[in-house]
Amino acid sequence: MEIDENVFKEESNIFYNNKSIYIIQYPNCDKASVSYGIMNNIMDYNINHYCCTESGSSGSPIMNLLNNKIIGIHKEASMKFKINRGTFIKYPVNEFLNQIKNNENNKINKNNLIISNIKNELEIKLKIEKNDINKKIYFLDNTDYIETKSNIKHYHENLKELNESNVDLYINNYRYKYEKYFIPDKEGIYKIKLIFKIYIKDCSFMFAGCKNIIDINFNNFNTKNVINMRYMFTGCSNIENLDLSSFNTKNVRDMEGMFGQYNNLSYYDLSSFELSNLSKDFGKQYFDACEKLKEINVSSFNTKKVTNMSFMFGLCKNLVKLDLSSFNTENVTNISCMFFGCHNLTNLNLSSFDTKKVTNMLGMFYICINLTNLDLSSFDTLKVTNMSHMFYCCNNLVKLDLSSFNTKNVANMSHMFYGCNNLTNLDLSSFDINNVINANEIFQGCENKDTFILGSLKNIDDRMSENNCIII
Repeated sequence: MEIDENVFKEESNIFYNNKSIYIIQYPNCDKASVSYGIMNNIMDYNINHYCCTESGSSGSPIMNLLNNKIIGIHKEASMKFKINRGTFIKYPVNEFLNQIKNNENNKINKNNLIISNIKNELEIKLKIEKNDINKKIYFLDNTDYIETKSNIKHYHENLKELNESNVDLYINNYRYKYEKYFIPDKEGIYKIKLIFKIYIKDCSFMFAGCKNIIDINFNNFNTKNVINMRYMFTGCSNIENLDLSSFNTKNVRDMEGMFGQYNNLSYYDLSSFELSNLSKDFGKQYFDACEKLKEINVSSFNTKKVTNMSFMFGLCKNLVKLDLSSFNTENVTNISCMFFGCHNLTNLNLSSFDTKKVTNMLGMFYICINLTNLDLSSFDTLKVTNMSHMFYCCNNLVKLDLSSFNTKNVANMSHMFYGCNNLTNLDLSSFDINNVINANEIFQGCENKDTFILGSLKNIDDRMSENNCIII
């Protein structure tokens, strides 16, 4: 419900006299009802009105019938004046805002004033097994592991500031001194509750490496100020369900590896890694993906400001359903390895994707071995320079329409269709390869490549002798 902005106008007392109103009641926690009436007058804090109310209706909103917005809160029946009363919302709201302003001017911690008026908390369930007893169990920000193992530093705007002064920690309903980990003395399910006294701006690596987490309740967690969700859930290898419907992502700019495996894969030549040992090689040194997730509901995500979606679902091996129809990708520049190793995805509709700013599509569908349907008809690839390993080992892909692809600026097509042994009738006649400098093993293992329409790619053999970077 919205507050009627007219209440803050100077002439509002005159404006509302004898105006039609209604009250939404919920008396005695029984059945909800609506009562219609009119205002008699507004006197300072009080709205005097003739709306029939029942006992127990205090706190009900008084609504302007003309625009269905709040103008006050019902509070009492006045026996003396034989009229009902509510609080006119203008004055308490103004006072509240002034108090906040005055506190900021006097450099008083504003959280002392408004902490009870913001809701920002997390509820986490951890499963502790026998071999976890007497060990540090991280439930928040285990980036020490990353810095130790890979010598990569990562800095947070907020998570580094979380301490006793701005986080209350409860473990199994008992309050503890705040730490981002705890040491259990027995196995079982532990319930962690974190009450934040600040709004977090950076959620990158927030739950990194928290393999003991089996569930997170985000219903009262406020993400309105968050700008970074990079690798937020990397290493949460035992979470089977994630309800992110409450997420406000309107200010988020980076979603790299949000559910994916954290590694340095994007800095390597993908051809040097085999499917059989990919997870083994990187899982030991870095974090696993959310590999038990079968479905991720991201339909509520506002991605208008996001520029990086690389590795976003990388190695989510058991993901079988993914609806990205609500995604706005108009500002995204990097979607490399976005669905890397999503072995169990069979269908992926990306017809809503706007890729006009994308420059990197490296390994986008790498080893999506069960993908049978892929709609890329909306793709604008004019700015793309790297398509290396894009469809690598998409073994079950039978049909692929790339007629919309503009490859004028692509420099790297190595292993692009490697191992696509069921792909037939691939029309690449529109491909422009004038700037390609690497097409290493582009069709290696494509058993049906005789049905491909290659266009300018027919002459790629002639160019090999001119450019040593191209080896087929």
